[in-house]
Amino acid sequence: MIGFDSEMGRSRKEFGNQTAAVFFMISDKDDDVTWEETEERAQAEDERRMAMSYISDAWADAIADGIDADAVAQAALFTALIDLVAAYGETAVAELAEALPQRILQGEYTVNRTLQ
Repeated sequence: MIGFDSEMGRSRKEFGNQTAAVFFMISDKDDDVTWEETEERAQAEDERRMAMSYISDAWADAIADGIDADAVAQAALFTALIDLVAAYGETAVAELAEALPQRILQGEYTVNRTLQ
């Protein structure tokens, strides 16, 4: 993981996980965060980035094999919803889904957007 610690002026990759955790602790607004919680957050972010990389690679492979992008998107959404319902239950996932229109309209899922 490569990130930049603006206060220290150094890349997090140079120092490994400890510096990544320190970076998150510095940038976190909650003053009561322990070192262990900060480390867990850094590890969780690393895991999400790795997961995104796996999904992106699988997506690209499917497209390269001639599968329509809409079919891949539908399959990905369906699979994600199945896993989320299994993990958190229908009510929690329904609440998550209710928030999606606002988040979409706010640009959270728009990769190439122009900010004015």
